[in-house]
Amino acid sequence: MRRQPESQFAAAYARGVPKTKYWEFAYEDSMNLIAKLPGVAAHIYRNTYHGGKLIEATPGLDWAANLSHMMGARPPRPPHVRATAWHLGLGLRA
Repeated sequence: MRRQPESQFAAAYARGVPKTKYWEFAYEDSMNLIAKLPGVAAHIYRNTYHGGKLIEATPGLDWAANLSHMMGARPPRPPHVRATAWHLGLGLRA
């Protein structure tokens, strides 16, 4: 319910969009939620193990690199190795 003001589906439903179009707005809400997952996961991790000291996202990093950065991982010597390792790990779990 907290995210409902941002929900495209809730806004479309309130406008009376036909049921055949519901999936478009539900899909957009799902994609918006998935985009926020790295921040949510890092927030939970930092609250649990690091006393709530949060690290902000870095705009120039991709999804996996930002997740590792926000969780507090130290970058290895070549910076691209961290992102590659995360991609490999995330890909293997998919």
